[in-house]
Amino acid sequence: MAGCSPHLERRALYADSFAEEPPKDADIGTLRKRLLPYLEFFEDRYFTEEQTGRDAPVKARSRVRSKAKRTFADPSLPASLLGMTPERLLLERQLLGNLFEELCLHDIRVYASALGAIPDPGVYYYADADGLEVDAVVELPDGRWGAFEIKLNEGKVPDGTDNLMRLRDKVLANPAAKGREPSFLAVLVGKANYCRTTPEGVFVVPVTCLGA
Repeated sequence: MAGCSPHLERRALYADSFAEEPPKDADIGTLRKRLLPYLEFFEDRYFTEEQTGRDAPVKARSRVRSKAKRTFADPSLPASLLGMTPERLLLERQLLGNLFEELCLHDIRVYASALGAIPDPGVYYYADADGLEVDAVVELPDGRWGAFEIKLNEGKVPDGTDNLMRLRDKVLANPAAKGREPSFLAVLVGKANYCRTTPEGVFVVPVTCLGA
């Protein structure tokens, strides 16, 4: 629910959870109190995970969307609950794209944790008031960082490349913030013949080639 206020998001989540609209006069605190046991239940059982927003130093906090998003810990769970078969998923392209993004986030978290850094590298998303969104930003404790855009097919690689370059330029635009050059920028795709590098220096990587 990108772009929704926390209040609207919780009202929608309440309606989905309880199969009824929340009371019109319910404030955000009331909704959170009702929803919290359910959210904690799913998180404690590794059904969902929170992905927080990266507050890049170049932007003021008020202009960067840093509230957490909830993602599935394993995309096979929603696929199973929805009764999806491989054949049906190929017809449901929007759902397939959503599940592919969840799959990539899952793998990025696993491989990031395998780096052996203490604490584990953070895996964030980036979104700001200018409409720029980047799917995953990995940041090490020493400040090194890299970013991924996730696209199901090669046709969307230029869009992903543009977003990554815009993020890089924003981080480096303010010398006073001392933003570091990214260690890498990459577009993860579902299928490609080989890994390659765009003229901008962005890696294009099939998810099957991703590793620690």
